Amino acid sequence: MGSGWDGIFTMNHYESGIYQITCLKNKKVYIGMTGNFKTRNKAHISDLKKNIHCNPSLQEDYNTFGSENFEWSILQRCEEPTRELERKYLIEAINNKKEVYNRTGFSDGGILLSENNITIPFDSDMV
Repeated sequence: MGSGWDGIFTMNHYESGIYQITCLKNKKVYIGMTGNFKTRNKAHISDLKKNIHCNPSLQEDYNTFGSENFEWSILQRCEEPTRELERKYLIEAINNKKEVYNRTGFSDGGILLSENNITIPFDSDMV
């Protein structure tokens, strides 16, 4: 397996599941689900760099702190992530007193609300 970003996707390029984006400066988290970790992360990075991310609070912190102060974590890999599983991780974050970027608790409407836990820097140069 490779190192850094590429190493995560070497074995299973199209893995799906639940992920988290963390701002290292304020510890706020953004929890979501995807059918393809790599594609979803690229979409987040692209939207943030273009200043058009669907979550204004995440966009504001990205603009303030820069990509070097964010990291991407795979919370759980699963074949078919569900809103219930996503909600479980969101509730767990809230119960652990984490501040969250999520506004609805679901990933519907473009607003996002372990084992196999992998964390990498959230840096567009690594994609």
